[in-house]
Amino acid sequence: MERLRSGVFGKAGADEGRTELDSENNIHKQERVMQTIEIAGRPTVVVSGSKDDVQGLLDDEAFFEDLLIFETEGKPLWSGDRKDLFVRGAFEDEISKWEKTFAQARLDGDATDEDRDSYIVFLVPITDPTEDED
Repeated sequence: MERLRSGVFGKAGADEGRTELDSENNIHKQERVMQTIEIAGRPTVVVSGSKDDVQGLLDDEAFFEDLLIFETEGKPLWSGDRKDLFVRGAFEDEISKWEKTFAQARLDGDATDEDRDSYIVFLVPITDPTEDED
């Protein structure tokens, strides 16, 4: 059974996005800070937040368990070797996918604005072999 490729998980990013002041000291919100977690060189998860925020997610035992259980294309998503995990700034197309997936989840009633900072999106198809097929 294919699992949702997104959802709320822990408190990944408390950052509401960066702000800047213009020449008249008006505050303008810039793009959200987004990070991508690569597993063995493959972009796998997009998370809202700074690198430090995402590092906190990577210290979450439940998140690690999910990464160990999940499969993608019939193979384990992750081997369990922490050196295979790499966090980097998300690319524009990854941010776009996160934004579209989050917007759809809000429309479907699966997420609210309050979930924005803890919402993750998988960039690869995910299955959970422990779930029974319907």
